[in-house]
Amino acid sequence: MRIMVCDDDSAHCDIIERLIYANLDEAFESDVLKFYSAGDLVEFCKNNVPDILFLDIELGDMNGINLAKNLKEKFPNIIIVYVSSHPKYVFACFETEPLNFLKKPPDKDEFAKTFSRVIKKYLQIHKTFPVKWHNELNNLEIKDICYVEGYNRHLQFHLYNGDSYKAVGRIDEIYKELRLYGFVKTHQGFIVNMQHIKSFGENEIYMKNGDTVLMSVRRRLKAKEIYAGYINGGIFYDY
Repeated sequence: MRIMVCDDDSAHCDIIERLIYANLDEAFESDVLKFYSAGDLVEFCKNNVPDILFLDIELGDMNGINLAKNLKEKFPNIIIVYVSSHPKYVFACFETEPLNFLKKPPDKDEFAKTFSRVIKKYLQIHKTFPVKWHNELNNLEIKDICYVEGYNRHLQFHLYNGDSYKAVGRIDEIYKELRLYGFVKTHQGFIVNMQHIKSFGENEIYMKNGDTVLMSVRRRLKAKEIYAGYINGGIFYDY
């Protein structure tokens, strides 16, 4: 778990760092990193995936809200908490879907409540799904599963990074579990993680990682309806 603090005032960075360590469970393997400019943070994120970010808004080299927009585009699962002495920005930051907005310097109790919510959100995002093949068990992070292919009681889990894992089972049984996490059935042999959908074709779905998944004529309308609900507030139904 990579926790980052970005504030152009090093003293405030130190305050947040102390509060993080005061509330961090030792059971979590965590790195707490401090950045004193948006540029340094952006440069770091070119080669590292951020998990949690405590972010000031009035940074010297970039507005924090614009920085958050850029990071959200590249890392949609990043959890952002704004820490600012300017409450006028509260409504402006909603577009970046922050978990909270804390007034600087943060109240200890308020920070503890927020940090508890951060950890809960992190665990939800990184929830795993067990995939067993013969004597090998792999716990795959659900967010990394791009789509699942099923045929003759065999399953193939395709990850966003191109890796794949085999398992024994039926696609409908897996779908009952994964649809709760934003998956849609596009074909009798395919279910797709909607967060990785790039666009719809006539009889296929194009994924953000470059893969193409089949979409049947029978499922086409329903799949598009479910996806529309997903992107417009996360509401999606498929019975």
